[in-house]
Amino acid sequence: MTSVLYITSEIYPFKKGGPQNVLYNLANRLSDSVDIHLLCIFPKNPKNLHNYYKNVKFYPIKESKLPFFKYIYYNIAYFSKIKKLLNSFDIIHFQILPGAKVGVIPYLLSRMNIKYPAKILTIYDWIPMELTFYDSFLDRIRHNIHWSVSKYNLAFFDKFVVNSTFMKNILENVGLKNIKVIPNGINFKEWQSKEKIKLEGSINLFFWGKLYSKKGVEYLLKAFSFIHNEYDIKLYIGGNGPKEKKYKKMAKTIGIEKDVIWLGFLDKDYLRKYLISSDICILPSLYEGFGIAILEAMAAGKAIIISNFGGQTDFAKNEYNSIQVNPKNPLEISEAIINLIEFPNKREELAKRAKQTAKNYDWSRISKQYIKFYEGVLKK
Repeated sequence: MTSVLYITSEIYPFKKGGPQNVLYNLANRLSDSVDIHLLCIFPKNPKNLHNYYKNVKFYPIKESKLPFFKYIYYNIAYFSKIKKLLNSFDIIHFQILPGAKVGVIPYLLSRMNIKYPAKILTIYDWIPMELTFYDSFLDRIRHNIHWSVSKYNLAFFDKFVVNSTFMKNILENVGLKNIKVIPNGINFKEWQSKEKIKLEGSINLFFWGKLYSKKGVEYLLKAFSFIHNEYDIKLYIGGNGPKEKKYKKMAKTIGIEKDVIWLGFLDKDYLRKYLISSDICILPSLYEGFGIAILEAMAAGKAIIISNFGGQTDFAKNEYNSIQVNPKNPLEISEAIINLIEFPNKREELAKRAKQTAKNYDWSRISKQYIKFYEGVLKK
């Protein structure tokens, strides 16, 4: 049985985000056919994790409480464990960009005079693009430091995994090679619920995500202002973030406040209910490395309006299972909404095709791609 050590930072359930979601599902799906080990940071007793992960062996690193010395601590802690375990695995798969927390690890592995396992790095998003969306000056400084370390370490990996051809093209354009595209997955059955919430409009639009500039909310609000008086229509916005106050003020300024419902943070149960209950989902991100939320909306059988720029274009095709728009063009977004309102048959047909597409991205299928990939790595 192939033995793989995953190296990451915080994990689900202690941190809930796209990469944590992917690793959680991947580890659980693979653990029946791959010997999975996980080196990670968490603040609680590792025994708690058996409620979430099956057949996965953990190597815990305690969370640092030292703000100024934590990166030195993490590098020492990670390397001490890896050095002891090095000959126990066929593959070391980094699920975290080698920034400040593990900045010296790839370099030290490359300098060791022993036969070490294959080193693989998954890259979910391209940090130079992400940096343009950080609203806080301190966040920009912190992530610039992480990226300055990470880009140096990219030379020390044997192979890279990305979640879309969009990401592969970015990596190839900066000179990286040996790149494998394996899409993110979803748990298709999770989005088949019929439990609905009664919504206010005859047509209800739904957006959810972190409220910051990357997600294109300001353009969505402008687009909605063009049409909200023409139909009995409501816009539901789920999520929170650094621009929440700004967006609420903007909604009031442009006169759409009474037709926009702010839901705040939604756990998965409420997210599913609002998603199932809505008529049209709009996720106009300025870019996505992949777009798990888009795939979840498709699995729920919803007509979607999305950006035409990003990794989601691998599985979402314009006028086939989605409507794609320039995310910075409010007029184009509003016209797409009108199109789906005026032609309900088209809306239903897009939703039907979207749901069929999403079935192909269930984790039961995506995990098989990883098994095949690992087998190929070992053969070479």
